[in-house]
Amino acid sequence: MKKRKLSFLAAMLLLCLHLFATDRHVYAPASIQSRIDSCSAGDKVIVHAGTYNQALVIASKTGITLTSAGDGTVTIAGNGSSVHTIYVENCSNLTISNLTVKNSRKQAWSTGITVIGAGSGITISGNKVTEISYVNKSWDPTDNPGGSGVGANAIAVIGDNASSSLTNISVINNEVSYCITGWSEGIAFKGNVTNFNIEGNNVHHITNIGIDALGLADYPNISTNNQPSNGTIKNNIANNCICNYTDNGAIYADGAIDVLISNNKVYNNKYGITIGCENQINKPNANSTGIHVRNNLIYNNSLAGIQYGSNGVNNGSTEGMVTYGSITGNTLIKNASSSQWASEIVLQNANNIDVFSNVVYGRYTQMFTYGSGASTINCRANIYHNSTGSFSTSQYVSGSWTGINLASFKTLTNDNGTDQSVFTDPLITSASETSPDPHLTGSSPGINAGKIGFTPFTGEVDYDGQARLIGSRVDIGVDETGSASRLDPCPSITINGNLSDWSAITAIATASGQTSLSLKMTNNSQSIFFGIAGSGMDNTQYQIFLNTDNNTATGYQDAAYSNSGADYLIENGALYRYTGSGGWSWTGVTATVTVNKSQTVTELSINRSAFTSLSSTIGVSYKDMSSWVTQSKLPASGGYTSFEFIDCQ
Repeated sequence: MKKRKLSFLAAMLLLCLHLFATDRHVYAPASIQSRIDSCSAGDKVIVHAGTYNQALVIASKTGITLTSAGDGTVTIAGNGSSVHTIYVENCSNLTISNLTVKNSRKQAWSTGITVIGAGSGITISGNKVTEISYVNKSWDPTDNPGGSGVGANAIAVIGDNASSSLTNISVINNEVSYCITGWSEGIAFKGNVTNFNIEGNNVHHITNIGIDALGLADYPNISTNNQPSNGTIKNNIANNCICNYTDNGAIYADGAIDVLISNNKVYNNKYGITIGCENQINKPNANSTGIHVRNNLIYNNSLAGIQYGSNGVNNGSTEGMVTYGSITGNTLIKNASSSQWASEIVLQNANNIDVFSNVVYGRYTQMFTYGSGASTINCRANIYHNSTGSFSTSQYVSGSWTGINLASFKTLTNDNGTDQSVFTDPLITSASETSPDPHLTGSSPGINAGKIGFTPFTGEVDYDGQARLIGSRVDIGVDETGSASRLDPCPSITINGNLSDWSAITAIATASGQTSLSLKMTNNSQSIFFGIAGSGMDNTQYQIFLNTDNNTATGYQDAAYSNSGADYLIENGALYRYTGSGGWSWTGVTATVTVNKSQTVTELSINRSAFTSLSSTIGVSYKDMSSWVTQSKLPASGGYTSFEFIDCQ
């Protein structure tokens, strides 16, 4: 009985917090800070269009949202003197969304958005962070800070508390661009940060590393728990992250633990993806372990596609090893702009690394660099190819470099058995270094030819977002061929307001800078499921339009789209069938609709039997409503998006 009373009281408390939550509107040039200071749990600071020459501090707050009103661009530009434009310390359940963030200070250590201390459940989404610089100048890709060591970050997440982490931190669907970062990075997760997600960001034109999970450095200065762990870096685009004063990767995991780097598009950088363990100032002889590089498209990077392992010596001490990771299911195309010591893949100071089922399509004969400290590298079922018609690897042995052929490389990397790697044309759709298409053609030798016995990670998908394994044997490279419509068993979706069980499902529409950010759909034999992620969405109101006969000429003609033809409408938990001839006319239909709705998630299911008929492919749109006014829609423009029903058991 006491437990029931406590549960009831907790529920009533949450209800009261919701009922008394306040939307605090700000109009330029009024103070945003004063609204933040007045916030309690559940409140939203809604900033209207304009430029705000202000720097903001959000400290020790729980459950608040800072977002744009959606009536035009909101630019938070800093006040010219504060180091950070938006500074978040010791907060939880906080959202910052749909803002343009700059920093007019342009001095050493400037940041756009900084999250520091301890806390959980922080989301930074749909923002544009740009023109962050350590030096007072406009965008300059030739900048060189020399040996000063200074830098700046666009977005920095810093776990500086050894005993209490920053956990469940998401940086999603942001654009980070034109930042002069010196010796720092565009997006950086540093120190005691756990269970993090860096997803769907577009990071470009950065003068050093684009995305970095950084551990073991002297900042933050903590002697334990100083390695970011249990994170994902996925579905990002990273290009033109080019440093003139040191070699850099666009995406870097340095001194991190258990990080999955997957399904990214990485091109036109120095190195594409780099894995290392540079700094051991606080933890001598430390290693970086469990870093998995999977299903990435990596092309036209000037030094190498992937560098796996540290360079050897840093600050006078031996660097750590990178251990027990994998390079699997990637497609690398024409990296290394000259025939040099680098290549498509560089392996050094790394051990127990699996290199399976990759397409490695080079410019030159040299495909791999096998450097000092590399051992127990296990290659299998890769396809190697280049225009020269021959394969070589540069191996470091006893203080000097020597070239070895494919047979010797296979012996060196334990590449034997019935699924050995081969040198042959993978027959991908296009190997253009500027605009490749990595999909396997119908006659590709990579189809059903990957590592025998390969088991995908939970939720692992190919580059297109379909199942990573279709059939009995995985394909080679980022593309899994075969019908994506046949999945066995059906996806298991629970309508609980948590989209973690949607991770293997590809969004059919995405957007940035608005309240609704991504739309996913799936089905089983009985139900249709919808999963919408957003930031600052209305807690109750939404509309989902369905063109169930896939005929845009019939049904409701939605003026918000170039083509629509909706036959059904799901509105706030009820189903309606269209009965008009183009205008607004609907009648209720009996249906079982289960909904979980919040500011960040709209998740629902509906029984398929409620519909008179359903084509194999239907048109869909989602609208986030507030007071019956559309706040945002998915797709954001054009016509309805398409959903193809899957056949599963």
